[in-house]
Amino acid sequence: MEELVETMSRDLPREVADGVTWMSSCLPFHLQDRVIHGHTSTYLAQGTESSILIDTGNPSSWNIISETLDGLLGDKPLSYVFPTHPELPHTGNLPRLVEKYPDIKVVGDIRDYHLFYPQIVPNLHARVPGDKVDLGGGYEFVIVEAMIRDLPNTQWGFVPKSGVLFTADGFCYMHRPELDDEDPVHLPANVA
Repeated sequence: MEELVETMSRDLPREVADGVTWMSSCLPFHLQDRVIHGHTSTYLAQGTESSILIDTGNPSSWNIISETLDGLLGDKPLSYVFPTHPELPHTGNLPRLVEKYPDIKVVGDIRDYHLFYPQIVPNLHARVPGDKVDLGGGYEFVIVEAMIRDLPNTQWGFVPKSGVLFTADGFCYMHRPELDDEDPVHLPANVA
């Protein structure tokens, strides 16, 4: 099991479409008799002028997220972060992101975020489905209504130029290599 996590970590970040990079790996859940892995999806969409992080990753992954952003952004700051909904793997690094990028805009359905993270109130910018964020170079991020909701304020995102839809936990999965009859599709050998 540890080898699986190491293999996946070495192969990240991974560009999944033009201008879109998958930054995260599985989140291990340690049970009494085994470890299972749940998907965690943190993506960076970049245009020529701006960038947006879709979900923040779990707080335990902050060092990896921060280093990965440094490598992907270089000397440019992160412009936006779009938490799909207010669960820990999706918002847990908001305070750290605001500390690292003081001018970052937290966009989306941010109701109640001021209660969870009062220190980031100046960075909160409410957005509704149909709102667009221009990233430059023909890239834009469009906030869309979630068809599958974890919480009432779940939103999805879409980058039309790349054809990528960010579905939050809409199609999440757990994989248990010792029980499943196929390899997870996100392993390096299964990438087209």
